[in-house]
Amino acid sequence: MPSKAAISYNALGKEKSDAERQAKTRSTAGSRKRTARRQGASRRCREARDASPLINAKVRKNYLRDLKRVTKAYPAIKVWDTPTGLWLRAPAMPVQHSNREVTFLIFLPYPEGLPLKAWAFWSSIMGYTWIGPRHTNAPDGSICAFEPGDHSWQQGDKIVRLLDIFCVWAVRHLHLEKIGRWPGYQAVPHPYERLMEVQDNEYCGCDNAGRRYADCCKQDDLALGHESLRHDFEAKYGHSKVVPKVIKNFVEGSGPLPVICYPSF
Repeated sequence: MPSKAAISYNALGKEKSDAERQAKTRSTAGSRKRTARRQGASRRCREARDASPLINAKVRKNYLRDLKRVTKAYPAIKVWDTPTGLWLRAPAMPVQHSNREVTFLIFLPYPEGLPLKAWAFWSSIMGYTWIGPRHTNAPDGSICAFEPGDHSWQQGDKIVRLLDIFCVWAVRHLHLEKIGRWPGYQAVPHPYERLMEVQDNEYCGCDNAGRRYADCCKQDDLALGHESLRHDFEAKYGHSKVVPKVIKNFVEGSGPLPVICYPSF
């Protein structure tokens, strides 16, 4: 489903202050071999990284303490502990004995109450292919694997559980690719997104979890008018679901560690 706030994504800057911060940033599983020429980060991002009083020490401690368990379950994972959150680059094979590997890029913020951000890519010798647009957030194409209100996973919970949830989400994308429909219940609250993405024989995506879309909200959604719904959706969430360039570059190994700026941070 769509993100509810506009979030900025930047590359780490070249300024001296940023270089000093980078020196404090550690990778617990090795460094990247290639980096692109770095662009300057915005002042807003630098101020966000300086806001240390907002950091929840308990959340950070829980995540770092959990890393041993995470690396045991996902041995190829790489971790970057930054001043404002934990970055994870986690390759996984959601279906055993298959040739479909997925790479998750996840940012777990340390400040209290900020939402995590994560992206998923099918990875192969040919490169990285974004997994979407179904069940990703607008406008940044990040993973939408569960509703925050259902408490499937909350800030400070076990990281392995989060990765397991993301693997199930990836398997559902495989089902969509092979069978042509999304398996199981889903949350798609905006009528425009339902019209664009939900198939007639899939569960609707509204609060009536047990009904198929064709027998539930589709006629009401159509009556609202495609163009009217599109304008409303774009006004609230943006024109499309597009992975930020700095995120894609980092996953591909051609860019530096990104910086995420939350509006309330």
